Amino acid sequence: MMSLLEQLIETHTGKTTDKWSLYVREYARLFEPYRDQPICLLEIGVQNGGSLEVWSDYFAQARVLVGCDIDEGCRNLTYADSRVHVVVGDASTVETRDQILSISATFDIIIDDGSHTASDIVKSFALYFERLSEGGLYIVEDLHCSYWQNYQGGLHNPLSSIHFFKSLCDIVNHQSWGLPMSRRELLTEFSKQDIAEFSEDLLAQIHSVEFLNSICVVRKAAAPNNTLGPRIVRGQEAFVDVGPLGLDGQDLVAPLQCMPDLAAPLNAEPLLFDEDFYLSNYPDVAAAGVNAFAHYLGNGKSEGRHPTADRAALAALQEAKVWGREQAAVLAGIAEFVADNGDALTQAIEASQKQLEFWHLQHAARFDQLTQMSVEQEDREVQRLDKLELNLVGMRAELTDKLSELLMAQSLELAGSFEASQSKLVGGQAEHAVQIAFLKNEQAKQAEQAQRQYESLHGEFIALKTSFIQINAAYWDAKQTYEACVAELREELEAERVRLAWRSAHPLKAFWRDLFSRKTAGVDA
Repeated sequence: MMSLLEQLIETHTGKTTDKWSLYVREYARLFEPYRDQPICLLEIGVQNGGSLEVWSDYFAQARVLVGCDIDEGCRNLTYADSRVHVVVGDASTVETRDQILSISATFDIIIDDGSHTASDIVKSFALYFERLSEGGLYIVEDLHCSYWQNYQGGLHNPLSSIHFFKSLCDIVNHQSWGLPMSRRELLTEFSKQDIAEFSEDLLAQIHSVEFLNSICVVRKAAAPNNTLGPRIVRGQEAFVDVGPLGLDGQDLVAPLQCMPDLAAPLNAEPLLFDEDFYLSNYPDVAAAGVNAFAHYLGNGKSEGRHPTADRAALAALQEAKVWGREQAAVLAGIAEFVADNGDALTQAIEASQKQLEFWHLQHAARFDQLTQMSVEQEDREVQRLDKLELNLVGMRAELTDKLSELLMAQSLELAGSFEASQSKLVGGQAEHAVQIAFLKNEQAKQAEQAQRQYESLHGEFIALKTSFIQINAAYWDAKQTYEACVAELREELEAERVRLAWRSAHPLKAFWRDLFSRKTAGVDA
């Protein structure tokens, strides 16, 4: 048999409404206790406005039904029912929230069917859950989008909307954590990303979190109603276990946990994450408009994408992760060891401190040595290249001068010979005709010889010029090799600096590892 809500939607005409079948069935169950109550309802994201008509028919005694949508086209939505109001604006902003609250200060049912992006969903929850009345329902639809990158989602994305609501499940069980940690600290990542801030008092009013396919339902209740309350033990016959007989009226006291939940949070941002590099190197992420770090944690890491171009930094980060896993094993035995070996621990810490100081001085000296070596090597290379360049310039000038001298000498010699011959011809042209012919022939031979000499010298010049070009190319190759060596040396120095910084940040790593191995082997510290 169809419920009233299913019948209303099945027979609905007028403005279009769009709901999955599961939603309608579950809403019939969830809304039945409120159907005849004077409730106030808020729906974020109304699109064509048909759902508001359905709610006005279903909640006959409702006082106010408010719809909010960012689409300017919703300004044209009109309703015959005066209880229905439409606010046009971004529901995740304070300005739009104030417009909504001017219609009703509180709501009994809030439905978020807005943009479906993670940041908008979390911001809206932070803005409107405090305005939800006690016993009210806060419903978020279409959470299948929380697994998609285009909606800032991902299966392992710690900033997705589904991860946020999973965290609310832990907040419901806050009294069982056994850790000196507030509820709001669990949502630190969302505040660090400037998504939303939450107060401890507000989070304490979360009574339950219910998940359905693509839906999350959060119920609100006064904080005292959200604890386990005192234990109730009745009856006097305890033949199997008499322990419960003395527990009547006691509250739950969670045992103090020594797990490394706080020491190494899995969703902590890496110290070496380059957002500009990530977005430029992976244009599909930039085009999707998602948070770069959230994409790396949720999808990029498993896809083999790099968070930074510095491979040495990546190696250091991997080493830090290994240290985090080792730290988890060490922390498990610290409490017992401290109780049994207090004095020995103090002495060991002092010895470790001295060893760390020695290591620090040793690595500082090594770093200074590497720095000095780099400077000296760079100076030597620069001097060598400068000397080579000066030699090339000198050789070029010398070759040019020699060629000029040879050409000038030949020109002067030819000019003198021609002038002498010309004088003899003027003194006795007829008388010396044969001699003139002889001289012309000699002159032609000399000119031919001079031409051959010139061509020979020109060939030598071309060969010298080719040698100069080859030497110049060798110079640039040497310069590129030098720059590559300098870059490689700088990378090694940067890697050394990262390792030194890391070891300074974790000064007791070697001590704890040695201490735990000795404890495991049964050696008395």
